[in-house]
Amino acid sequence: MDYSGHTAQMSMQDGSSFDVTDLKKIDLVEVPGESGRRVAMAKFPLSGLENKSLDGVARLLDPNGRLVKTVYQHVHIRRPDWVDTQEGYSKKVLPPWTPVEAQTEPDGTVDIGAWGCRHVFGTIPFLQKIESSGEDLLAAPIALRGRAEGHAFHWKNGSTRLTAHYPDTASLEQVCESNGVTLHVKASMDYDGYMIFDCTLQGQRGLTIEILQLDIPLRTRYATLCFGQGVYPEKPKIPMSISHSGAVPGDLGFRFSPNIWIGNEQRGLCWQAESDEHWHYADKQKSIEILPRDKVTHFQANLINLPTHLATTRSFTTGSHYWPHPLNRCFEIPGISGS
Repeated sequence: MDYSGHTAQMSMQDGSSFDVTDLKKIDLVEVPGESGRRVAMAKFPLSGLENKSLDGVARLLDPNGRLVKTVYQHVHIRRPDWVDTQEGYSKKVLPPWTPVEAQTEPDGTVDIGAWGCRHVFGTIPFLQKIESSGEDLLAAPIALRGRAEGHAFHWKNGSTRLTAHYPDTASLEQVCESNGVTLHVKASMDYDGYMIFDCTLQGQRGLTIEILQLDIPLRTRYATLCFGQGVYPEKPKIPMSISHSGAVPGDLGFRFSPNIWIGNEQRGLCWQAESDEHWHYADKQKSIEILPRDKVTHFQANLINLPTHLATTRSFTTGSHYWPHPLNRCFEIPGISGS
């Protein structure tokens, strides 16, 4: 039968022909590939339906709205046993890794370290210092730069607080403000160096942000090589044309990539972000830039450089993983994706 132009009225029933969810009307669409097969899909919230036996019901209607067929599918909505299970998790620090070290210094900074590297969080956003085998890899603190309503961000009234410390993990919170915008950062690091940053910008509804940039200033001697996947437009018949792999000859402009590495033969930075959702940039070929400037090479993520209204809050989450290897120490520091 040809189901072109047909629709499906879909709902969940409790066995007595009574709808326990809203009725949804969905057009049947053809499966890709000219198969002639048509499907409809609806999503229903499960809150309040746990551990109940229900019927999924689809009433197929022709283009004139006449009922053609009714399809039933019985389901039992049960929470799987594996949800939130702790099986396979261990609080033990596995060798060769070492326990996480963390402490609050008299000047208010927080030190978190593991396996030969040390992270210092100050009262401004993100990291103030990263040391690997005693060498400072940053030429200056990581900076979240920006401008709102024509005024540059100057973060102040900052505080950093160590919130938890165990052999396998440590976490902290940072808070600072500028021009009516408050930045909250929650960060955690496991003993293998994996870090998660949950960041929230909070401000007046309707506030316009013109610029928001993550600037990671590396010492140039640690930023001579670079790799990025999918950072260039594809050139037909040229293998790997979408990637950059090799030296940093000068300024580099990249399309968004979830993973970009920059470093030298011994150390490096792997910046990561799941997506560029909620970024707002003018030139997609410069969403991320590598900018060598004498002894400092800037890794710059252009999160916003077109006027963007802040709807009270904007949240960003990043995962980062620094892994110092005994022979080839490397680290990763925050990338940002948003919601």
